[in-house]
Amino acid sequence: MSSPATFLGQHYAFAHGRLGVLRQSLLTQSDVNRLLGARDAREAGQILTELKLTAGIDQSLRTADAILAALAGWIRSEVEDMVKESKRGAFDILWIADELPLLAYLLKKRAGLTSAISVEPTLSVGGRTDALRALVLEDATDGLSEELVAFVQSVTAMKDISPETIDALVAGYGARERLRLARASDSSLVVRYVKHSIDAQNLRTALRLLNEKEEDPLRFLLDGGTIPREKFAVSFEGIRTAVASSDLHFHLLKALTSDIERPTALETGLSDLLAKDMEDMWQVALGLEAPFAFAATALSQLRLLRAIMLGKRNELSPQDIKQILPPFVGSSRFSS
Repeated sequence: MSSPATFLGQHYAFAHGRLGVLRQSLLTQSDVNRLLGARDAREAGQILTELKLTAGIDQSLRTADAILAALAGWIRSEVEDMVKESKRGAFDILWIADELPLLAYLLKKRAGLTSAISVEPTLSVGGRTDALRALVLEDATDGLSEELVAFVQSVTAMKDISPETIDALVAGYGARERLRLARASDSSLVVRYVKHSIDAQNLRTALRLLNEKEEDPLRFLLDGGTIPREKFAVSFEGIRTAVASSDLHFHLLKALTSDIERPTALETGLSDLLAKDMEDMWQVALGLEAPFAFAATALSQLRLLRAIMLGKRNELSPQDIKQILPPFVGSSRFSS
């Protein structure tokens, strides 16, 4: 009779072998350039069907929306096949981050802060849209975590709340939950990734608030990063000093110029920071780290594909589409 250790070893061996295949299926910069060069949305949709990344989904799908929706489901199912059920909670770190814009929108809608032309955000991965809508708009709590229910109830009880306050509260909830899940994963690399994600969000927020001359920036900044949030609620030079004395300096100092913010350079630096974290996770042969790196990379690429298709539908030029794209994250920091 095989021992539990034998079954566990076979499971991880399967996952490790499968990840080698999946890593080769991720987008390359050449794939992105090919999509950008498509003459129109129809041609870009045809290119989608020819990518290695979409080879694992139903090949009869023809519309871009259907392809991307199927791709999202495929990413999640691949992860769940590779990771033990007891470890799948760590991947809620990624699914929760995807849900936060929808949660903020629904809370604003309940508070009467959306307009007739407001558009409900679409989840990239996961099927909790209906559950979140029912929780926020109808107070239905079935199947949802105590933490999420308590958070929504606390926000909906507030009077005269502003859209900006809702955004800040949702961001804070997301940071706390993601960090809690990362610590529960028992992976120092996943914890580092989440902490760096919080640092990245704080840096973006701090620079934006400097431009807006916000009097109380601390209320918009998050706890849990490697840099205390108080160090972002200062002048530009103070922010730069905080980054220089942290482990973010190698990736970000060149992006922080005396012009306060260069969005493209900053986003490239932040992307490189998180790509380094994922590259380290890819190197862990046994455990949840490599599947986590695959899921995080694939979700980033899914968002990039959605942005390209949106640009093509609106007949934007390749140059204009590039301006709205998130930085490309490949299967390694050296992908081409």
